[in-house]
Amino acid sequence: MLRWWQTPTRRFVMGTAARRGLGATLVAAAATLTACGGGNVNTVPVSANQLDTQFVVVGRSIYESEVGAGTASVRRSAAATGTKLFLRGVAYSPEPNGVPIQSNFSANVLGDNNRATWSRDIETMRSAGVNAIKVYNVPPPQYDGGDKINSFLDAAWNGGTNPIYVIISINIEKRGAALLDPGAVRSLVGQYSQLAEAYANKPALLGISVGNELADANYRSQPAWWAAFNQIARAAKSGFAAAGEPNKLVISSEIDDGGLTVQSGEANGVAIDVWGINSYRGRTFTNLFSELASATTKPVLVTEYGATAAYHPSVQATYTYPLDGNKTLTAQCTPNVVQSASSPTDVAELPPTGGRSMAGLIDYAVNTTTLLHDSFVTDGVSSGGFYFEWTDEWYKNGSGGTQHLASVPGYSGAFPGCAWDEAWFGLNRSDPGTPNILTPRPTLDAISKVWKSES
Repeated sequence: MLRWWQTPTRRFVMGTAARRGLGATLVAAAATLTACGGGNVNTVPVSANQLDTQFVVVGRSIYESEVGAGTASVRRSAAATGTKLFLRGVAYSPEPNGVPIQSNFSANVLGDNNRATWSRDIETMRSAGVNAIKVYNVPPPQYDGGDKINSFLDAAWNGGTNPIYVIISINIEKRGAALLDPGAVRSLVGQYSQLAEAYANKPALLGISVGNELADANYRSQPAWWAAFNQIARAAKSGFAAAGEPNKLVISSEIDDGGLTVQSGEANGVAIDVWGINSYRGRTFTNLFSELASATTKPVLVTEYGATAAYHPSVQATYTYPLDGNKTLTAQCTPNVVQSASSPTDVAELPPTGGRSMAGLIDYAVNTTTLLHDSFVTDGVSSGGFYFEWTDEWYKNGSGGTQHLASVPGYSGAFPGCAWDEAWFGLNRSDPGTPNILTPRPTLDAISKVWKSES
C-alpha cells in the first residue's frame, strides 16, 4: 500500500503489499509508583493533577505507570505491578474516498488539518473499548509544514481517563531495500530521532514503530541490514531520551514468516523493546505464539490481524468454520484453490448468512481477538494486538479511491469471504462524504464486546 518516506529533498511514493492489521488491561492497580534504582526501592506518590506515563519492559511484559509530570527519570519496578498492559487496538488509516494516497492527508492523518476526521473517530473508538491505535506515517517536524499531532495526542490521552495509547511511525519508501542505502539510512536516523523527541512528552504516546513490514527473505539474513535497522531504532530511543522520556518504546511491525525474522533479529542484537508481527493465518493463530516464544524473550504485539469484509459473487466457494465456537479449530474455503474475481467490480460486502457470510467474519474477528487475550493470560507471549483496520480504504483497489472495487485475483482460502480485497478490511464501511461517512459493520460490535469483557 502507498505511504510516504520523507527525505530532505523530496517525497517518494511507495507501493507495498497489504499492511497485514492497543488497549490496556489494569492487572493490579496501585495508588503509588515504586521506583527501582539498583537494589533500592522507593515509593513515589502519583500526582492527581499532572500525570505522565512511563513504560517498562520486564521479561515478556509491558508495564505502564503514571507519575507526576517532570519525573521522567523514574523507572518502573516489576515488583510493584501497577499496570500490566494488554493492548487492544486498531490500525488507523482513514484515507478519504477519492483522495489520492499522495495527498497531504496521507502524509499526516493525525494532524490538525485532519481534525474533522480523527475527532469523528476517537470517542467512538474509546466507547468501543479501543485503548490504542497504530498509524503508519507521522512526519517529523522538519517535514510537517506546521501540521502537528499534539491536539490528537491530547484528545487520545483524555486527561488520563480511559486513555488511548498511540504508536506512530514513518513509512519507509522502498521498505527494506532502503536500509541498504547509506543515504537513506542517514536521513531516517535523523527523522526518527526528531519525531521521537518531538512527541515524547505526550503521555498518550506509547512508542514508535520502525517502519512497517521491512524485513523479508531478501534482507533478514544480512547483518549489514540489521545494523542499519538498529541505527534507526537507537535513533528513536535517543530522541525519547533527549526529551527526558527514555522509557517510551521502540517497536517493530514485521510480516508473519514463522518466526524467521524474529530469530534473525535476535541473532543480530535487534535494538527494539517489543516485537510486532502482522499475522493473517485465519480464525486461529495456529502455533504463532509458540514459535515466537522460542524465538524471543521480548514482549510481542500482533500489530495487524483481521480479514476483509468482501467476497466475489461470481466465484463459487464455501467457507466452513466451527459453529460451536471452538477456539482451536481452523476454518477454510472449499475448493481451496486460487480463484479470482471476474472483474474489479465483481465484489460485494458479505451477506448476513450463507456459504460466505458476515456471520463467518464475526466468528473470525471474535475468535482471533479472544485468542490474543488467552495467550496473555496463559503463556504470557501476547501483549495484545491491532485489528486491521478501523475503516475501509478505497484507494487500495487501483481506482484512485473513487470506487469500492475488488482486488484481482485477491483470493484467500483462510478468510470468510474466500477473498483478499484490500479496500474492504474496515470494522467500519466507508462511503463518500466530508469527512467520509462511516457505517459500523457487525464485527465492530462483536469485538467491542470481547474487549469490554476482558477489561
